[in-house]
Formats: sequence, structure tokens, C-alpha cells
Amino acid sequence: MLAREVRRRFDVRGCFFLEPRQALVRRLSEPVAGMDPITQNGAYSLSSFYIQLELASRGSEGGLGTAEELEAAPMYATLGKQLRLVAALSQGDFEGTRRAREERELLSLQSTFTDQHRETSVRWEAVAIYRAADLLGLKQLIQAQTARAARFPGAQPLLHMLRAQYLLLAAEPERSLAEVHAGRALAPPLTHACGRELARVETQARLALDRVAKPVRVRIALKRSFEACSSTRATRTD
Repeated sequence: MLAREVRRRFDVRGCFFLEPRQALVRRLSEPVAGMDPITQNGAYSLSSFYIQLELASRGSEGGLGTAEELEAAPMYATLGKQLRLVAALSQGDFEGTRRAREERELLSLQSTFTDQHRETSVRWEAVAIYRAADLLGLKQLIQAQTARAARFPGAQPLLHMLRAQYLLLAAEPERSLAEVHAGRALAPPLTHACGRELARVETQARLALDRVAKPVRVRIALKRSFEACSSTRATRTD
């Protein structure tokens, strides 16, 4: 019954319903009739991870308690390090980011239990890296995601999102828009997890293009005004 409720309440993929997920975690923190403790603990841990991941990508520092809980459980320790990594990135703590990334990679070699969730969480990691304007970090993610997208076509939207972010930071808004359009063709805004970030990057790329184009439009307008004035003077002289 609880599983059906979760599917019903989170059926629209790509829309992160923070409050319902928090309500679900509160419910899972107490015994649930008909759910065995192992399954309940797993659902609680993963739901808490995604809540704090979203908050950490916004700069919140409140997820460290959840990170400690995850790190204390060998099966979820990798996710705890991933949460610390995103939190450190969002707070501009690059030394903490480096340390969390190294520890995460070491743990990921020891256990593959949560690999799928770590791959899913790359989207939040990318947002944090992009906001930190870390071109090298984005380039590393692009390299890893390129290999993954070659094996799994479903990873293509995230790859386009990463490329769009990288190109926008590299001051190439036109090429960034091309990646946005390619990504949005595969990830509509309201039905895919990458849709929201692609829409945000598109807006920023268009604003960047507008800033570049505005001086050009002003020069063209001035030139036309000057030509019109010159033509008027010539007519009066005749």
C-alpha cells in the first residue's frame, strides 16, 4: 500500500515534490504495518538522501546529519560521501569537495550496491558544480557520462545538460543552446529529471546572447539614424 502511495505521489518524474517526500520520510521513521524493517530502513535512507541532496544543491548545511547516518551503514556509505560532496560544492568548500570525492570513489570500488543511486545523483552534483563555475569538474563529469551514454541511451539527456552547462560557462551560448535543444527533445521539462535544469540553462544562454546582441543592435540603429540624417540633409541641400 505504501509503495502504491509513493508511486502515486511521485508519478510525475522530474518534478521534485520536497514536502510530500519529507512527509514520507516522517512516516517511514515510525514502524509501518506490513513492511519489514530492512525494506523500511532502505526506503527511509534513500528518501532522506534525495531530500538532503536537493537541499544541499541549494546551499543548505542541514544534510550533514543524514550524511553521517548513511556513512554509518556500509551499504549506503557511498551516498553519504556523495551528499557531503554536493554540500561542499554548494558552499564553495573545494578542499571538502576534493576529500569527499576521493572517499566516495574509494568506497564505490568496495561496493556497487548503490551505484544506480550515485549515477542518478550526478544531476544534483552537476548543478552544484555549475553554480560553482567549476569548468574542470564539469569536464570530468562529461567524460564519465559520455562513456555511460554510449552504453545506456537513457543517459543522453543528462549528457546534453552537462555539455550545455559547460559551454555556457565557457562563454559559448549559441553552442550551449544547441545542446539544450538536443536535450529537451529527449527530456521534456515536466516529464524528465533533467528538464528543469535544461530550461534554466536555456534561459541563461538566451540572456547571454541578448547581452552580446544588444550593443550590435544599438550600433545598427545609430548607423541607420545617421544615414537617415545624412539623407535628409542631402535632400534639403538639393
